[in-house]
Amino acid sequence: MVKNYNMNQLVLPLDFEVKLQTNDIAFHNHHLVESIPFEAFEPIL
Repeated sequence: MVKNYNMNQLVLPLDFEVKLQTNDIAFHNHHLVESIPFEAFEPIL
């Protein structure tokens, strides 16, 4: 099952039964990705 993941969504989901729990893996993934410094994505010349 794939969850529609968007931390900054501006619209409420149509299906109110689908909610992410506070311990969901999506939150951990979000924090992990946000902790990567922007410099890591710059090309090495």
